Amino acid sequence: MLKILASPAFDNKEGNPYNYLLYTNLQSLEPNIIIEDFKWEKLSEQKWDILHFHWPETFFNKKNRVEALKELVKYFIIIKTAKRQNTKIVWTIHNLEAHSRLYPRMEKWYKNWFIKQIDGAIALTESGLELAHNHFPTLKDVDTTVVYHGHYKDSYRNDISKKNAKEKLDISEYETVFTYFGQIKEYKNIPELINQFQKMKDESSCLLIAGKPESEALKERIEILAKTDNRIKLFLEFIDDDDVQLYMNVADVVVLPYKEILNSGTALLALSFNRPLLVPNKGALKELRNQFGETIVFTYNHSLSVEDLEKTSQALKLVPSNEDTNFIDEESVFNWREGSRKTLEFYKSLLK
Repeated sequence: MLKILASPAFDNKEGNPYNYLLYTNLQSLEPNIIIEDFKWEKLSEQKWDILHFHWPETFFNKKNRVEALKELVKYFIIIKTAKRQNTKIVWTIHNLEAHSRLYPRMEKWYKNWFIKQIDGAIALTESGLELAHNHFPTLKDVDTTVVYHGHYKDSYRNDISKKNAKEKLDISEYETVFTYFGQIKEYKNIPELINQFQKMKDESSCLLIAGKPESEALKERIEILAKTDNRIKLFLEFIDDDDVQLYMNVADVVVLPYKEILNSGTALLALSFNRPLLVPNKGALKELRNQFGETIVFTYNHSLSVEDLEKTSQALKLVPSNEDTNFIDEESVFNWREGSRKTLEFYKSLLK
């Protein structure tokens, strides 16, 4: 019987169903497997085969340095305990660094130490693995594999048409809708998206921003920037699962104006709703462009500009409607069952 302790496994389903989908599919492949969310008592009181970390750097986003240091010590103890028990440690490389980059020297030391402790690493794309090897030279001594981020086609309702979504959100059927969807954090660069959109002269364009800002200050900043342009619609709140389809299906293109990025669950979410993307030509998003084509994944270099928005708007007018198009095939590399099978094989290879 294989015992997996994952951080996280199922607990973050509401905010991001990625882990839930991975591990429920894994359980369906091998019903006798035990998968649980990490808790200190579980690690200290039982023997586990695998300890799987997904975002082991998030505590570096804490603005309180003392709190970040406490978390660092906690991870040190957790990993040392797992090593003593001969539990294999796996890291899925969602990010190369914490998004806030508040403590670069401390984080660099920690990540170099962390990589020396792990037994295996999973990248979400081939290009992501290459970037990780370049960023962390010691990763060459670790067993690695690529397991593609699965789609979200079966995770959310999808029964509202673009026409009905536009009616519900009071948007003209003739407007070209640029949508940003997801949690709103500093590194996601939403104020600059607003700045660039406001330079567009096209009155038939609409910018829709849906998601909860990480702070009141950021929310206020966005509201002040947007209030002078009635083409901008703000929904600055947590979006219920049943309403995800509304903000996705209203979009002509989903825009991700990130400053830095390796992987993006939101990009897979948009593609799962058959929505084109406008994304930075960075990280694994380059690979998405190659996989889906330049008429589905539009990219920009450096920072997002008004020219990028205008060029994408013009290109969309030349592309047939995507209402009946299926971007992700069930047999594609974005299939959860295939990803779970590869993950399970990787676990077993580390235990041989």
